[in-house]
Amino acid sequence: MSDSVPGVRRAAPEIALFVVSAVALAVLCWRVSDWAVMTDELLYERLALSFVDGAFLPTLHGEHVDVYGVLYPFLLMPVFAVVDLPDAIRLSGRCDPTRRHRANLATVGR
Repeated sequence: MSDSVPGVRRAAPEIALFVVSAVALAVLCWRVSDWAVMTDELLYERLALSFVDGAFLPTLHGEHVDVYGVLYPFLLMPVFAVVDLPDAIRLSGRCDPTRRHRANLATVGR
């Protein structure tokens, strides 16, 4: 047991750095209160609205675009078809299963 004490003492700076980093990250993540509109969310919103308008292919501003990730916008389409736009944006943000994870990454990246 006495052999492990010098090893812990040698690792003390690394352990302290880890603890300080973990506390700083926890403080930053705790301050995140809401998701922010990012490029992906805006793209998903516009694609969902194009499907609501009857577009068969992915369309942005009336032009066909080569976007292959259309499953999420297609699943959002009923929300944008039934609910007013501001409420649909808020609701789609709540339905996004990765929003908290992306918000945490955005906070850390700042």
